[in-house]
Amino acid sequence: MPDLRLDTTDLERAATGLDAVARALAGTDTLAGDGAGDLGHDGAAAALRRFAESSTRRRDELGRAVEEFAGHLRECVSTFDGTERSLAEGLGGAA
Repeated sequence: MPDLRLDTTDLERAATGLDAVARALAGTDTLAGDGAGDLGHDGAAAALRRFAESSTRRRDELGRAVEEFAGHLRECVSTFDGTERSLAEGLGGAA
């Protein structure tokens, strides 16, 4: 049976990177929708507002999914570290 090799430091680093992505997504604004009235065409302005609203909704959904994935990575790290500790203790050592 092959050894399971897992670098929990890399997983934690990936989770931290995902946190930064989620913050960046949350920090974006809706300038496109705000400037829609300046287009001078009601139909184009309405289309731009709909696009901006949909984009905001999707960006929020993506941000939540990214945060959730970061949490799952951290849960993997915690579970793996705990399992490794338990195995080491069972063998009479410390991890």
